[in-house]
Amino acid sequence: MTQNQNMGKGKRKPITQEIKPPKVRTLLHESDRGCVILMTSILDEVLGRIHECCLNVNLFGTPDLMDTFRALTGPFGPLHSFGGKIQVAYAYGLISREQYDMLNLVRQLRNEAAHERFEFRLEDKGVIALIEKLGTYELTKIENIFKVPQDVEIPPAKRDFITCGLALLVDLQQTCADWVERLLEKRRQTMQFTGEFSTKDIPKLS
Repeated sequence: MTQNQNMGKGKRKPITQEIKPPKVRTLLHESDRGCVILMTSILDEVLGRIHECCLNVNLFGTPDLMDTFRALTGPFGPLHSFGGKIQVAYAYGLISREQYDMLNLVRQLRNEAAHERFEFRLEDKGVIALIEKLGTYELTKIENIFKVPQDVEIPPAKRDFITCGLALLVDLQQTCADWVERLLEKRRQTMQFTGEFSTKDIPKLS
């Protein structure tokens, strides 16, 4: 379906609506291992979207766009892994130093959860030391967006991990939306495009 045909179907949802926030209860009801792996996969996806948008802006209108995507995201490409996405995003100023540090702590926790042979618990001594480094990461960012249920008993370490992860998610979603606006502006200038973008308009990193 072409862009003009899509526009005939009515306005598309803004990107901030298409990246759906996780249900907090889902994270709470997961095991500690499942909670960490799920949160990491959510952050990985949004960070990948930021790279997609950035590449679309910088290579807009060039014939090299898809070949560059394949080279960067292939098995040996720098954007193939979560760690690689973090490193490149920081190197090119897509995320702040604080976000870089927090994302790397989440990555370390994911590695601990994925490779622990026995039961993984966020309350374990070595794990909780990593969680304490996360701090509160501007918890006020999520107070009016995500509501942590009060009727569920949540261990402090799990609550801290989830709230920090959600605050990171809010920041990354905003960065992604900012890059989509830049891409929208390029299309307006070169194609007289009007309307709203969605993530469907962006080549994927897969």
